[in-house]
Amino acid sequence: MPELPEVESARAVIERKALWRPIVEVDDSDSYVSRPHAPGEIRHALLGGEFIGALRRGKSIWCPTGASTDDVTLGIHLGMSGKIVIADANGAEVDGGDYWEGRRQPGDYRWARFTVTFADGGRLMLVPQSLRPPP
Repeated sequence: MPELPEVESARAVIERKALWRPIVEVDDSDSYVSRPHAPGEIRHALLGGEFIGALRRGKSIWCPTGASTDDVTLGIHLGMSGKIVIADANGAEVDGGDYWEGRRQPGDYRWARFTVTFADGGRLMLVPQSLRPPP
């Protein structure tokens, strides 16, 4: 399970690279990761908003948004071995480290368990390190 330094590192990645970027798409189809919400529920809440902060309490990350008139906050828990990665529009990682030991190709997001796409084409992804693409 990620320890506090890993969670703080993930929070800092979000703060550094994901704030104030309009959200245009959300893939919340993984019902395990997005529990207790049904697929599409988180997407509906986040679309059109932007993250305005990245806070940590214990091993949870909280990202308040400027989504519509409601106070919407995305809660993130890295699980057993998750990692936050932010990629630019062409898929190159701009923050989060090399989570697949150099085997991922730019633009390959099939292993992300939760993805937020920004208006500039960049993405914030929750990637479990335990899932690796074939060598």
